[in-house]
Amino acid sequence: MSKRFAQEVNIIVQAGNRFAQEVNIIVQAGNRFDKEVNIIAQVGKRFAQEVNIITQAGNCFDKEVNIIAQAGNCFDKNS
Repeated sequence: MSKRFAQEVNIIVQAGNRFAQEVNIIVQAGNRFDKEVNIIAQVGKRFAQEVNIITQAGNCFDKEVNIIAQAGNCFDKNS
């Protein structure tokens, strides 16, 4: 009787070990997912910075076009 009980306890222990391994695999997958989400967030921040740089360049371009237009207006007035 005690031999069968020991075998059943052993089966339960092995099942517990397998469960722990599966939980560990899930945790590792979660960690990898977190890292990938972090990488995506960093890429998003860089993209936002680049868009900001492009926007600033566009603003400078607009100012220069405005200056050229004003100069053209002055030229028209003086002509």
